[in-house]
Amino acid sequence: MAERKRYEPGTPSWVDLTTINLDPAKAFYGGLFNWEFDTGPAEYGYYTMCRKQGRNVAGIMPRQPDQDTPPTWNTYLATDNLDATVQTAREAGATITVEPMDIMDQGRMAYLIDPTGAPIGLWQAKAHIGAQLVREPDTLIWNELHTPDAKAADAFYQRLFPYELEQVGDGQDFDYAVLRIGKDQVAGRMRATADMPAHWLPYFAVDDVDKVAQRVGEQAGTVLNGPMDSPYGRLAPCRDPWGADFAIITPPQG
Repeated sequence: MAERKRYEPGTPSWVDLTTINLDPAKAFYGGLFNWEFDTGPAEYGYYTMCRKQGRNVAGIMPRQPDQDTPPTWNTYLATDNLDATVQTAREAGATITVEPMDIMDQGRMAYLIDPTGAPIGLWQAKAHIGAQLVREPDTLIWNELHTPDAKAADAFYQRLFPYELEQVGDGQDFDYAVLRIGKDQVAGRMRATADMPAHWLPYFAVDDVDKVAQRVGEQAGTVLNGPMDSPYGRLAPCRDPWGADFAIITPPQG
């Protein structure tokens, strides 16, 4: 069981879904991942913890009436000094959309758009460390930046955190880099086509990607491609019924 107690700075530590309708979203993702849900009160925006084996694995928050942001899965990178990381991001060309703020006793967060256009969150943990269970079936296993400007993205994120980049592929037709913190692979960066908006994509592990992909379609979601085999497992990028993208993967044993 891959339990987590803390995250090194620069590691994706949490994901949450901004959606239009909370209850249908809970039904959709609960049908895919067998999650249990703990929904907070109105004063906390009905923020909902998604749980597996009693541990927090993701969040869902309904879009507020004054918001017009599209439904999306948000990725948060851990930091030990949120204000300093935000200042570095600002100096490196990011647009800060949510300035550093305290979330009760849970932690401190900010949200920004990187210089290539990808939204990304930052989280300084207090009581809430992020996902307590990862890399198990029905939990978060990987986060991947898709951006048309790989060079600018690499430069930006390496200013924020001590990432080492491990190039995968030839860097031309297939430009993919693995981001490392020390010896740990923590995220990926893929160069996307120019017509694709830059975004971070979360991957959730499942026991059988083909069966879960079938459930996506049965519940009015869309399988965008695959399922298909890769060196890292069998995977399928998907879209929920409200337009939020995510991926599912069955990693190879071991």
